[in-house]
Amino acid sequence: MLHANLRLRRRFERVRNQRGISVVEVLVAAVLGVIVIGTVNSFSRFQLFSLRNQAAQNDVQMVARSVSDIFARDVRRSGFNPQCGAGVDALSLAKPGEVLLNADHDGDGALGGIDESLLYRFVANGGTYGFERVANGRADLLIDGVDPGATRFRYYDGNGAELTNGIAGLSNAEMALIRRIRLELAVSASSADPSGSVPVEVQIANDVDIRNRHFVNQVACP
Repeated sequence: MLHANLRLRRRFERVRNQRGISVVEVLVAAVLGVIVIGTVNSFSRFQLFSLRNQAAQNDVQMVARSVSDIFARDVRRSGFNPQCGAGVDALSLAKPGEVLLNADHDGDGALGGIDESLLYRFVANGGTYGFERVANGRADLLIDGVDPGATRFRYYDGNGAELTNGIAGLSNAEMALIRRIRLELAVSASSADPSGSVPVEVQIANDVDIRNRHFVNQVACP
């Protein structure tokens, strides 16, 4: 009888020691699993949107650089006047937000040919700002999402001194002194992350010399 009781007690102790996992342990494991999965998901999401934002920034920067190159090409060609035509000067307007470039490309002594009078300006565009090129009676929006507070034209004389006259723009005498134009362009785009409040931003600056004033030997027209 004693041995039978001992066997029963040992069997009971083995069963008690092998009782399995409690509900509390299951809940703790579930919470830890959710935390781990949430952390991994957040990190993956951050990496994904970071890559998308980087791609978006590269795209905006490429477009902004292309726009800057188009502007630089036109500035370099401005002032071309082989026939010494009256009224054909490199600049007809020079403001922080607008510049009008002239060049007698076809050599007929007057402005009126293709791309001989080019207006670059920053304009409101449906709640945002854009950078526009007006030529041959047509306005083309080159880039959108421009920051008007960080974008402008700046003008310099042959000695590198900046010529300014506020939003009114430069006078004819002051425009005659301009040898270099600087384009400061700031562009932004929406973040790839829908919950992100910080946009993708790009800032570029390009200094362009007016070749027909700065490099070419000046020959006075008769």
